[in-house]
Amino acid sequence: MGAAIMSVLGATASGLYWMFRNLERSDSATRVIEATLRVSFTDAELGRMEWESIITSSGLREYWNQHSSAMPSEVPTAELINFLLSNPDNPSSLLATITSAHANARRVRTALSRETAEAINSTASQAASLIRDTQELADLPETLATLRRLLAQVHGAHAVTAMRNENFSFGRLGTFIERADATARIVSAKTVALSAESQAGLQLENLHFDTVLRSVAAHRAFRWVDSGTMTGPAIADFLLCSLRMPRSLAYSFHKVVENLGHLSDDYGTVQPSAELALALLDKCSNRASSDLIDEGLHLFLDGIMQDINELGLQISTDYRFDR
Repeated sequence: MGAAIMSVLGATASGLYWMFRNLERSDSATRVIEATLRVSFTDAELGRMEWESIITSSGLREYWNQHSSAMPSEVPTAELINFLLSNPDNPSSLLATITSAHANARRVRTALSRETAEAINSTASQAASLIRDTQELADLPETLATLRRLLAQVHGAHAVTAMRNENFSFGRLGTFIERADATARIVSAKTVALSAESQAGLQLENLHFDTVLRSVAAHRAFRWVDSGTMTGPAIADFLLCSLRMPRSLAYSFHKVVENLGHLSDDYGTVQPSAELALALLDKCSNRASSDLIDEGLHLFLDGIMQDINELGLQISTDYRFDR
């Protein structure tokens, strides 16, 4: 009897975790695509480089190579957009991640409130229609904004109706582990610009800074806390170490630690994943971006991404996701 219960709990935990990881991945994709599209409209040459950067930093190079023999920077923008939005050669396309979130939601329907289930059903249905009907690049920004609003409705419904129990904690773990991974990848793609000590006086630097901030929904927030001239180290500090920025690495790891703590209380035992999460939080908290830059920002972020992957695997093991 006990083994059967643990099997159900493991399947439910996995479904909730991956439902919210995929919702967060979808939200992040809308922001990255929109920020890159803005660059393309401003500077076509730089835009081609930015699209290639998305393919690489998102870990999609293998799938792109299966899709096309050309480099991403060599194909029309419309083809790149199609690949990122809905192409079946890309298992991490925006449509695929929303569909996967919906499939996981259906598997754990009894663990969701009625409002949350209705919100994800509506989001999945409308997202498929929106993406299918978006034929012109000029329509894409409105499509992406609408998709973000739909995704936000799922989070909103869950936030105001879900019981604060272990099910809620597994969903939050999925959200913040995915958010940390996305931020690390986005910042990693801009380490050269962010590591520069000089003030951002060149148009190219400004475009890089603008893109990375918009990609993590931090453009206005950064201006609130730093009204001076944008510099790479200041942006790196904000996105990696700030506990006030809800998409920073430090904030994301803080929330992971918090929710693993809730699970420790619920189950009466501290799992190895809790120690890994604390170590990750320590790597980003109480640090200065100048120290991270001196140590090698790209190497630091490569290590963080490997640690995030290890943490995800450990959570899966600790809470028997495969059972």
